[in-house]
Amino acid sequence: MNLAGCGGNGSRTLPTAPVAASDLTGTWTQVGGGGTRTWSLTQGSIQVGGSASFSQDNNPNFGPVSGRGGVVGVVFGTLMFSETYEGVSRASFPFPQYDCYVDTNGQLTISGDTMTGSVTETDACNGVRLGQFTQTLTMQRK
Repeated sequence: MNLAGCGGNGSRTLPTAPVAASDLTGTWTQVGGGGTRTWSLTQGSIQVGGSASFSQDNNPNFGPVSGRGGVVGVVFGTLMFSETYEGVSRASFPFPQYDCYVDTNGQLTISGDTMTGSVTETDACNGVRLGQFTQTLTMQRK
């Protein structure tokens, strides 16, 4: 039985985990845009996550609305993220049988203590999508 070997000196270079260019750990708040949004983020390598809260004065599907939820994302030059707010509070749907939620996905360009980009929000109640819209979001670190 013959065994063939590969050349080389026997040393290998193992791949390394990607490293984020920015550290987004801290509290971030929305700047402008007809509402408020706050993220309390922690970051490990390129993964970001934390708690989130928001309120909007004039949501196209709910009118005044607010909620608490979470945000997760990946930093790789930009922040690609998703937010989920379940059990949102809304004046136009006061009854508890309406299980409403807001999901947001987006990509923000990071520049120091400011992040700006486009986000798409999906609003739904009881599993029925009420609508979706895209807007610009700017977040500023406190």
